[in-house]
Amino acid sequence: MHPMHLHHRLAAAVLLVCLASTAAVVSSAVSRARVPILVYVTPWNAEGYVRTLTHAANLTHVSPTWHAIRPLPAAGSFEVTTQTDRNLTWLAAISADSGNLSTSDPTAHRPKVVPRVTLDADAWTQPDYIALVQGQQGHTGQQFVQVLVAACQAFGYDGFVLEVTALLDYLGPLLHRITSAFAKHNLTFILVAPPAPLPGDPLAPQLPKGLDPAVAASLGPASLVGVSLMTYDYSSHRGKVGPNAPLDWVDFNLNRLCPPTSSTCSPTILIGVHFFGMRATYSPTTHTPMSFDPILGRDLVSLSRASTAHVSWDAHAHERVLTLDEGATKVWYPSRRSLRARLRLCHARQACGFAVWEGGQGTDELWDALFSL
Repeated sequence: MHPMHLHHRLAAAVLLVCLASTAAVVSSAVSRARVPILVYVTPWNAEGYVRTLTHAANLTHVSPTWHAIRPLPAAGSFEVTTQTDRNLTWLAAISADSGNLSTSDPTAHRPKVVPRVTLDADAWTQPDYIALVQGQQGHTGQQFVQVLVAACQAFGYDGFVLEVTALLDYLGPLLHRITSAFAKHNLTFILVAPPAPLPGDPLAPQLPKGLDPAVAASLGPASLVGVSLMTYDYSSHRGKVGPNAPLDWVDFNLNRLCPPTSSTCSPTILIGVHFFGMRATYSPTTHTPMSFDPILGRDLVSLSRASTAHVSWDAHAHERVLTLDEGATKVWYPSRRSLRARLRLCHARQACGFAVWEGGQGTDELWDALFSL
């Protein structure tokens, strides 16, 4: 679950001081990234700005969630909007240099800045969606692509992350036009893709079926194109209590887009890694779940210090479980061990990495683990 309602805003003055103080740390850091690592940054959790700047030398991409695209009254016209204030101090600091999607370049000391662009839900109507799908190979599609490229260049970004989940099954030709145009201008394009359900999942008809592997394979070279695979929120999307990202489900989704027989993934597949946990509370009388909500790393650290806290390991999901008050509260949360298990899925493949949601939510342990795997 993207816990957008958990606003953790630092005072502007404090944030500026933090950014300035971490810049010196970043300037002398040596890149240790062994796999591509993209980290999302959300304006409602300003800690992500500080964390990503501190660890910039170890990241390949950062994606602030600042932008949306919407249709204009004139047919076939669009504009990229800024939905929240851009943090220009952070942007200037983290854009001082740029790496590349393949981490084979040892001189890559800064991540590429590839902000996320979504479809502005408040601006799009059903006729707008239909017009885009029907016109994607004509003038409408051309304008959509040109607006993305122009906005990317105007803002000075290295590329965009595009999330069009609701229309993903219908926009194959448009995606090809975008990747071609971005490649022409040496811009990185990363497509957000929902995970597919496991075979036999009774809720499969109600869930996204995932990105078509044939569409993924034809998007473009791993050096400029990536897929951000949202392999988390497993239990919450099914209306039940449980782990965020069972390992067999993550493995299944990776295999769909990059089979084990492939020596490399094309495009680059970024396995979604959640830096948040999910906390379930149970009725003391019926022992049935009463709530299941996101929990941030700093809150988990506080809970783990409770005298009733007990830590265990979910051997199926490969996630850590924290139980409190004799089972009245249970938290599923990622750990160094769970990150290692997911990295092993990438070991046999080149151009496979991580996409972290999101930068301000993790603990020191998770950040350290991300770069010591």
